[in-house]
Parts: sequence; C-alpha cells; structure tokens
Amino acid sequence: MTDRYTVVSADCHAGADLLDYKPYLEKKHHDDFDAWAATYVNPYEDLLADTADRNWNSRRRLRELEADGIVAEVVFPTPSRRSSPRPP
Repeated sequence: MTDRYTVVSADCHAGADLLDYKPYLEKKHHDDFDAWAATYVNPYEDLLADTADRNWNSRRRLRELEADGIVAEVVFPTPSRRSSPRPP
C-alpha cells in the first residue's frame, strides 16, 4: 500500500443518459418530460452505440485505464448526504 495518490479530474461537455435528467426536474415537470423523452430522437449515431456513455461514466473510463496499466487502483468516494441527487 502506498500513501501517494494521483487524482485525475476533468471538466468536459458531456451528457448523461436522457432519462437520468428527470430526477433533477421539479415533479410538476415529470409528465411533460416523459412525453418529450418518448418522442426524442438522438441525432448523433455515436451516442447510440454501447460506448455512448464513454464521456460521463467514470467507473467505465477508470476500469479501462486500469486494464491498460495506466491506473493502478480505482477508489470511488461514498457520496455524502449533501450531494446532489444521483439517478440510480
């Protein structure tokens, strides 16, 4: 075990899965959101593939880096109660 840590952080323009935004809306907007989401068509083909979450799925990205030997160990902190709501 080592006491040295490498922290990699990035600010990027990425989006989550469409339905993951719903919990962030006031409940009064949920029906409208559901109606809109049911008819939404993603215009970007690369975001329809199995790798569509590549920009915002931290666990996936870090597992890939770990598999390539770039990251030795991946540790995710436990979110505090004061954190923003996170979709399941």
